[in-house]
Amino acid sequence: MTIKLKKNWLIISFSIVFFSLISISLATAGNFLANVSYSDNCPREGARVRVYHPVTGYVGYCITNEMGQCQKTMSLSPDTMYKANATWPGSTLFGSKTFATDSNGDGNATIINQSNYYPNGTETCGDTECDGYKYCYSGNPPYVECDSWNTNCDSKKCCQCNGGTIANPTENYDESQHEDCPFCKECYTLDTCRTINPITSCGCSLDKEGIYSLDQNIIASGDCLNIIADNVGLDCQGYNITGSGGGIGIKISSNGVVIINCKISHFNSGINIFLGATNLIYNNYFADNQYNAVDQSGSTSYWNTTNTTGPNIMGGPFIGGNYWDDYTGSDTDGDGIGNNDLPYTSNGNIWHGGDYLPLVDINSPTITIISPKNTTYYNTSIPLAFTINEPTSWCSYSLDGKANVTLAGCTNTTLTGLPNGLHNIIVYANDTFGNMGISNKVYFTVRLATGGGCGGPFPLLGCRLK
Repeated sequence: MTIKLKKNWLIISFSIVFFSLISISLATAGNFLANVSYSDNCPREGARVRVYHPVTGYVGYCITNEMGQCQKTMSLSPDTMYKANATWPGSTLFGSKTFATDSNGDGNATIINQSNYYPNGTETCGDTECDGYKYCYSGNPPYVECDSWNTNCDSKKCCQCNGGTIANPTENYDESQHEDCPFCKECYTLDTCRTINPITSCGCSLDKEGIYSLDQNIIASGDCLNIIADNVGLDCQGYNITGSGGGIGIKISSNGVVIINCKISHFNSGINIFLGATNLIYNNYFADNQYNAVDQSGSTSYWNTTNTTGPNIMGGPFIGGNYWDDYTGSDTDGDGIGNNDLPYTSNGNIWHGGDYLPLVDINSPTITIISPKNTTYYNTSIPLAFTINEPTSWCSYSLDGKANVTLAGCTNTTLTGLPNGLHNIIVYANDTFGNMGISNKVYFTVRLATGGGCGGPFPLLGCRLK
């Protein structure tokens, strides 16, 4: 399956109002047209209007443009009751009304605002009377009056006003700083805020189609990323998205999303598809989540790509599906892809399909001995300290080629009672898949001295070296 990602951007803006009115009409059967207006006569883009059939459920949606209008071809039946819900991004419902189509499939509905919640805070930039002019400012008067109404100036404050200041009516006012845009946004061009890319923090909504990436690890205290636009590509480039035990790592409410190369851990849900279909999620790492994946949308998304030669996120030789720490199958042919208990469905939380090519860890852990070093020690007790690059199930060491000594909990320890002379040590470890790692052999020397005032690299007179 091939999914093409478009690179053009949709511009969406929001602002606070006190109540709104949405007039919805269906011009012809199958053609859904929404006209959204508000009590202050200020049009706002970005409201999502969803249509539902009382029996079959969700039909489709459209998103209003800056004039408060949207149009979408849908399958609507004549002489049928429907419900239209109006929401802001993040699925905050602010209006709902049932309506009936006529014999031609046409219909209309009026939705009255039912809450005071609107995105992006208050109208901090502008004339709330919305009388045909707007005021932009950098924080203090005098304000600058635009010679024409700039709707984006209302909520984004990333704008240009062409009316000048009171002191200089011909001077243009340019407020194009990144900090003037909403959270997770940057000023792209005048009048245009876009999601910061590469993404640098959690709490962002990807509300415009395009390709996004990470160039650093990001940490969430709740939900991390919310994908609400169609045709979004997210490449984490091997970086971590780490939660605090709750929330959702990546939430999807759209179609045609592709997610690759992400390491998602410590969330309630690593990834959750609420709405949407034909999404593709592969070559990602999921571990230590209560639910690695949830897809109860009722539609089909895809959790693996075609088996392809190339290093995967676990370092294996083939790219296929994702790594799941609760996958119960096994790799019977050693190619790094599971061969049984297929498809992986996250304990039944993926309702349709699943991962038919789950990745399995076939790489041995890397063990680095920090102490002892290749040097001479003047002590019979020397710390044994080491690091391992992944979780382990068993560790041991062998001193001077003797039988292995198990290290409880794979923790560092101390070598005691070491005799004078040359020694060597090796540390062994098994990861949770049973792959054994072996450290390099480290050589070191113990040199002891006897007699009064002896010890250290420079023994006093009267000492006798062993």
